[in-house]
Amino acid sequence: MENVRILDREPSWFERGVKEAIYIRALRPALNKDGGRYQLTHTWDHTLTSLSSTISGVNVSQQ
Repeated sequence: MENVRILDREPSWFERGVKEAIYIRALRPALNKDGGRYQLTHTWDHTLTSLSSTISGVNVSQQ
């Protein structure tokens, strides 16, 4: 649990689900086997993968 980071906070349930889906798609963490509760269209794939190294300052290569 020493390496746990909170990537974002969102009080709105719907918007939190969208953010969760964005982070899962962009960062591809090992723990998330699904896309989250909100299903993003694959139209966003290129944009999210190109931004994955800069989203919230998380270095994807270290995950």
